[in-house]
Amino acid sequence: MGITRSFQFSAWIKISEAPATSYPVICTNKQRNSQTICISVNSDLKLVGEYAGFTILSVESLPFNVWSFAVLRYDMQYKTLRLYHNLEAGVKKFIQSPDSIDVAPVTSEPVFLGWDGTNHFKGEMDEVRVLKRLIHEDAYLYTLLFKASL
Repeated sequence: MGITRSFQFSAWIKISEAPATSYPVICTNKQRNSQTICISVNSDLKLVGEYAGFTILSVESLPFNVWSFAVLRYDMQYKTLRLYHNLEAGVKKFIQSPDSIDVAPVTSEPVFLGWDGTNHFKGEMDEVRVLKRLIHEDAYLYTLLFKASL
């Protein structure tokens, strides 16, 4: 995959039924790597963002059969992991501790759409993006909002 610093995963998703455990959206293989990167939907229909053992949840649940936009961003410079649901910057987590957690790069793991090594996504996905760098947050969100308003 070649991710050595910051990254951004995003996708439009539409859930067709509630997951028993979770629905992976974009994930590296959870069974092979402790540095998993994943956006998924849990059994409460909340978005879950994971990276290097850190997990964050969206505030709102996803509705059935309605398109929702999910973004997971890791900023290496500020050591922040952020999860967006429909462009609302609801959840932000600092990946930092007094021990200065060393988050290793994910350089050789493949990325899977709708699969995490165990579970399968049930629904629809569109405009899936995996970026190995960050676009400035304000510019990125402005572009998405502008496109959505057309």
